[in-house]
Amino acid sequence: MASINISLSDELKRYVEDQVKGGSYGNVSEFIRSLLRDQQKREAQERLELLLLEGIASGSDGPMTKTDWQELRKAAADRVARKKRGASGKGKGGALRKPKGKK
Repeated sequence: MASINISLSDELKRYVEDQVKGGSYGNVSEFIRSLLRDQQKREAQERLELLLLEGIASGSDGPMTKTDWQELRKAAADRVARKKRGASGKGKGGALRKPKGKK
């Protein structure tokens, strides 16, 4: 595991130490990792909300057909396969949505 050194004000250092002393975390590293994981979750939630709003605003509000669902499942499976191979899929559209031209 890699390590990082950070500088904190005395007030922040005391806060971190108090969190560890409080028993919720075994050490400072656990506390910091927890904060980072929480931030990652917040960012993922924000991204999801933006994608949902984008989908709502896209105007593709017609009913989904059987073909639409098949295409959506295939796109999702392809995305999972890319992630398993180590590709992020970022910058390639990424969002799963109803094909254009469908009403």
